[in-house]
Amino acid sequence: NYITLVMVMLLSLSFIALYFVQIHKPLNGIIKATKEYGKGNLAYKIDVKNDIDEIGRLSASLNYMASKLDESDQFQQKFLTNISHDFRSPLTSIKGYVEAILDETIPVEIQDRYLHIVLSETERLEKLTKGLLTLNTFDDNGYLMEMSDFDINEVICRTLETFEGRCHARGIRFSLLFDEASLPVHADMEKIQQVLYNLIDNAVKFSRDDSVIYIETLQK
Repeated sequence: NYITLVMVMLLSLSFIALYFVQIHKPLNGIIKATKEYGKGNLAYKIDVKNDIDEIGRLSASLNYMASKLDESDQFQQKFLTNISHDFRSPLTSIKGYVEAILDETIPVEIQDRYLHIVLSETERLEKLTKGLLTLNTFDDNGYLMEMSDFDINEVICRTLETFEGRCHARGIRFSLLFDEASLPVHADMEKIQQVLYNLIDNAVKFSRDDSVIYIETLQK
């Protein structure tokens, strides 16, 4: 009888130990993970010993879900940063030219030219807003492209006009080195213009006063 009792006790202890290792400890890990995810810590990972049993598969699935949500969150932060930069550029340009017209820094006889630049920047803002409202045009690789043929040199010159006010105030000049007077390309013009705008904006931002920014195009 004593031997049987000891065997039963040992068997019970074995089941308790097995329960603790296989069920209780992993479940505590899952509970802790859900609390971390609730706090926004999507980088937290559950220690998965095996993915054979149901709890192991659940832990692995939660890890996968958290990693995908974390990627999505990082994408949204990057997207919002880019959008805020895209909006800030034309708004800064519009503000600068309107203020210059109001305080008569820009002479009356050439105000029409700068008002056209303001109008162009306003249209660019409108297109950016339209892009935000049509995010369902995303494909697996990002935005769907609207391809067309256009002269890249002309787009560069038109984009540079929006920087005249900022560059004049700092004595910064542009030197254009075009291999050909016209250089046709096949691309999404609005998005290429945004790329050019960001490149030139950075060049102006990090150039010294009274310096020259060189822009060159050539066919390869």
